[in-house]
This record gives sequence, structure tokens and C-alpha cells, in this order.
Amino acid sequence: MKNRQLMALGLAGIMAMGVYTLPVQADETTGPVKEQTKEYKHGKHKDWHERWANMTPEEREKHKTERQAMREKMKNMTPEEKRAFWKQRKEEKLANMTPEERKAFEERRAEMKKKYESMTPEERESMRKEHHKKWKEKQGEGV
Repeated sequence: MKNRQLMALGLAGIMAMGVYTLPVQADETTGPVKEQTKEYKHGKHKDWHERWANMTPEEREKHKTERQAMREKMKNMTPEEKRAFWKQRKEEKLANMTPEERKAFEERRAEMKKKYESMTPEERESMRKEHHKKWKEKQGEGV
């Protein structure tokens, strides 16, 4: 599968399960769709960009190599293996959260699930297309 297909598959899986796993600061009160704050959009992502900027060329190359190896591994997995892999990753992430982070995560997930379930199929498709468009723009920037 190509990166685009993997991203679309991942987004569809996230939305189908009602799971919202993008990193968000725990004190955020606004929702993650239209009324995003600057802090929400750039919170943990900004941290990642700072870490990337501070990496040595060797560290960046190692990171790129690891990501490419993961992509190759995912290409060769069956759908059942992929589901098991993502389930394990989700469990690991939840296990490593503090109680406060876990509570905030569960609240955001419940809020997103409620909002997603209240949408019409057309709204869901529109949201999917909007997320895909933003993702494609970022891919073009090389982010």
C-alpha cells in the first residue's frame, strides 16, 4: 500500500471506532474539529518539530530508516495482523499514560464519538475529505 492508502485506511479506522488519538494538551476545552485553538494544533506537534530540529543528521537518518522499515513491515501484514498491531500499540499508549492524561483522553474520545455518531453520512464524508485534503497539503510541504 502507498502512504496515501495507509493514511486513508488509518483515518477510516480511527473514525469507524470512534477513537481519537491525536496528541492534545490535557487542559484544552475546545473541540478538535472546527474550533481548534492554536495551542491545540501546535501543542505536541510543535514539540516534535523542535525535537526534529535538534536531531543530528545521523539521528534523523536513523529515524527515517526506522519509519521506512515500519512501512515495509506494514505493507506485508494481513488485515488481521494490522488490527492486532494497532490494538497492541493502543494498549501500550494507554498503559503509559498518567491517570490525568488517561481521563482527558477518555473524555476527548467520548466527545468525538458522540459528535461523530450525531453526524449524517454526508457530514462524515465531508469531514473525511477535509482531513484527507489537509493531509495531502502537508505531504506536499514535506512535513
